[in-house]
Amino acid sequence: MTLHVSTPKRAFRISALHSFRRASRFLLVLLSSFSLLTAHANDVTAIASGSWNAPATWVRTLPGTINVNSGTATVTATGVTFQGLVSVDDFIHLADGTLVGKVKLVNANNTLTLYANVSGNKTGAWGKEAVPLPGDDVFINKIFTVTVTADATAASLSVANGTNTSGFSLLEIGAFTLTVTGKVQVDAGSGMGRNSKIVFTGAGTLDVGGDLIVGSAGSSNSTATLDCGTLAANVKVKGNFGRTNTNGSFLPGTSSKVWFTGTAAQTINLLTNFTYADIRVANTGAVTLGAAVTSTNVKGNIEVTSGTLSTNNLNVALASGKNISVSSGATLDAGSSVITLSGAGAATINGTFKTSNVNGLFGSASTAFAASPAISLSGSTIEYSGTGQLVMVNSIAYNNLTFSGGSKNVGTASGQTLNIGGAWVINSAANLAVNNVIVNVSGNVSGTGALTVGTNLITATADWTQSGGISGSANMKFTSAAATSIPAATYSSLEANATKTLAGNVTATTMTLT
Repeated sequence: MTLHVSTPKRAFRISALHSFRRASRFLLVLLSSFSLLTAHANDVTAIASGSWNAPATWVRTLPGTINVNSGTATVTATGVTFQGLVSVDDFIHLADGTLVGKVKLVNANNTLTLYANVSGNKTGAWGKEAVPLPGDDVFINKIFTVTVTADATAASLSVANGTNTSGFSLLEIGAFTLTVTGKVQVDAGSGMGRNSKIVFTGAGTLDVGGDLIVGSAGSSNSTATLDCGTLAANVKVKGNFGRTNTNGSFLPGTSSKVWFTGTAAQTINLLTNFTYADIRVANTGAVTLGAAVTSTNVKGNIEVTSGTLSTNNLNVALASGKNISVSSGATLDAGSSVITLSGAGAATINGTFKTSNVNGLFGSASTAFAASPAISLSGSTIEYSGTGQLVMVNSIAYNNLTFSGGSKNVGTASGQTLNIGGAWVINSAANLAVNNVIVNVSGNVSGTGALTVGTNLITATADWTQSGGISGSANMKFTSAAATSIPAATYSSLEANATKTLAGNVTATTMTLT
């Protein structure tokens, strides 16, 4: 027996079409609401003291205006749709923080019903209690204390006492990270004692993607402060860190770190009441000192972890026992500066240290490093970048060594030895003949600068491709077991083993091939 079942195809198609239309309308409502929330940043303003992460601390300003008459519980909207913006049990406020009420129903006719009748007419811009979202502009502009109790993110942050009452607009950061992708501004009020402050109460982090300005407006009788407290707080800034008004101050405590983490040029502003504990440079571009470093304006260490720190030819004198370090891949361009390390303070150079100081690397009050502090050059590149520079060789074991910028006189006394454990790049004229310096170089020798040699021995254990010429009557020994090049020159003596390639005409009084 065969059973035939007839399907009501038309009815099914109509039902499916209706379902699709209902789903489409619902999706459009969702998209419309989402676009209202995300098309632009919302202003979120503190309305009470409390946790950053508590909705009752804030009001998020929403589009349009509302109206509710005294003695009623029905709220009407102008220029906005409630659906998708508010939910049952949300608290809504006027923009100035005045509580309107708690939402009982979100009605289809673009009205709200509150749980209770309101007292007094309430009309105007509005918002709801809500924790700031990553795209929000956040304001603490009254005498409230807001505490960061978990990691949080905002688009911008303004802490500015805009009231007519003395006191503090205060943001406390505990052991958490507050990320602000744009600008952070701390401003004093316009009258006596109208203060604003960001203070660390734990070893937290303030990570700022734009400028961090402490004191750009307000009365001289009020203060704007960034206070790192007594713990190991971190302040990370990608833009400008400074002030434009003398009522702004930065209090670093004893253990904080300020990180310069931008991708564009930054300046380390060293100002009265704007001092540092530790400074870390982690900029992919360049960071420049804005003033000389003293034990008063920098009380801790300076670390260059990536990018370049330029001293701007300003002297650096760290506090006793404090250190300076350069990580692999990073550069400290000291220019003509003198860096003074005292007590147990030391320098650790694993990246590039660049100096144009004409007096040498260390040994006197006027050398690149004043006197003779502990200096570790393991993994480093030392670049002499000035003209008429003295290249110190005695008691220094260079890793990589670079000559650039102008002529160099190598060594301070006859018979000294220049030891280079890595590569030697000669991009400016260098004179070894003045003091008949002995040279031992383990890495490749390259560059376009000219080399003037004396009568002492130069021993090279890798390739020699320096193309600027060698003048003088050299005594050279090439000891690499690999195939390497021998530069064109006139040699007093030439010794080589394994396979060697002459880079040009070679004249040798004595030649030994093994």
